[in-house]
Amino acid sequence: LSGDDNPIVSGLMQGLQQRWAEILALPSDQRQVSYTSAELRPKVEAAFGEAKAGWSLAHYHSPDVMIAAADGAAIERGDFLGVMGELHVAENTIGAAAFLTQYPYPEDLFQALVQDLPGPRLMPVTPRNWHQLTARTRSALVSPWDYRLIFSKDASGVQKGRALPIGSLVIEPDGDSLTIRTRDSKIQFDIVEALGSLLSKLVANSFRMMRPEQHTPRITIDRLVVARETWRFAANEIPFSASKHDAESFLSAQRWAQQHGMPRFVFFKSPIEVKPSYLDFASPIYVDMFAKAVRRVIDQGLPEATISVSEMLPAPDQVWLADAEGRQYASEIRIVGLDLSNYASS
Repeated sequence: LSGDDNPIVSGLMQGLQQRWAEILALPSDQRQVSYTSAELRPKVEAAFGEAKAGWSLAHYHSPDVMIAAADGAAIERGDFLGVMGELHVAENTIGAAAFLTQYPYPEDLFQALVQDLPGPRLMPVTPRNWHQLTARTRSALVSPWDYRLIFSKDASGVQKGRALPIGSLVIEPDGDSLTIRTRDSKIQFDIVEALGSLLSKLVANSFRMMRPEQHTPRITIDRLVVARETWRFAANEIPFSASKHDAESFLSAQRWAQQHGMPRFVFFKSPIEVKPSYLDFASPIYVDMFAKAVRRVIDQGLPEATISVSEMLPAPDQVWLADAEGRQYASEIRIVGLDLSNYASS
């Protein structure tokens, strides 16, 4: 249940993308495609049916949404476009330590957790040496009645009577499923529920709606962009990355961008970097940084690895949030949705 390229998750994602490809039936050679939720709803219901969350945390889905608008007044007029950056699956992102420790009324969030997930959960105590563990990813929204699964030496701070060392537990068949329990059977969980937090971490950042084709258009549903226009290339297909002359590389990059219809401002994603990087095709410095990033991929023996380039959206003139001096800032709204289908709160 670890690793960024887990074959189980990859297989599930391919199935998800196949369903969305059939739902959208994208026309070829289009830069932008728009739908209404009303026209897609019957197709979505037919493709996915009445999906049931496999564990309690899977009732949560957390999209990160940006607003593309000239200014606050434009938003008030309704002249704006929503842009979904990421969709964090089976995760409540507001429960991250970075958010919870800065929120002025954390007790409100714990009360909401009680309403959403009333029963005790089995929450793992994540080892401190896990490379993916940061204040942004570590869940701090743990209720006092949750049990804590201990599977490393990092167990300090766990409330007495709530710690369950993994060696003290028993797994046994229970019909078509498995149950994990204490040896005295006083505490027990369905195995999937017991692993729910780990499963959520496994899939949280895996959602990719579109197949990774060479070009995918911007897709808008109602007034929400769910996929930015994106181009994908093998690293060795980007011609100017090998040039030793800055001026030649810069001009070649501009011709390359124009050939593919790319805007001036984009973000690119390298397979050896965790986060996307900004690129301005009119800036020799940024073009040089892009070329070097591509060369690093090739130098690491990955000449056919995919480099993706996506439109910058919101664009620089659509950054609406400004301070008292008029300085503008990029901003993102963190949203948590609770799926109430096949769900009962007590």
